Amino acid sequence: MGGNGVSGPSFVDNAEYRQYAWTVWTADALDMESAAVAHVATVNDVPFIVFRSLSDLAGGGAGENELEVFFQLAANNSARVMLAFINALQGK
Repeated sequence: MGGNGVSGPSFVDNAEYRQYAWTVWTADALDMESAAVAHVATVNDVPFIVFRSLSDLAGGGAGENELEVFFQLAANNSARVMLAFINALQGK
């Protein structure tokens, strides 16, 4: 849990690019959506937080992309973290 994440405009399923992102930015996670959320929220002066859960290995798996295998698990995990965060906020 935790680490550096980077966001960009394309789906990454390439082991060489995954290694490049690690070498340049020490990126533990790559995603397509977080930067868009951050940009829209920032230009509209809306506070935001992004919860991410990884659904594949961005080209790091031995075979085909694992997105289909882990998509539901990743969605469920992200929702659990978000709900725990909201519950913790309400407790303050």
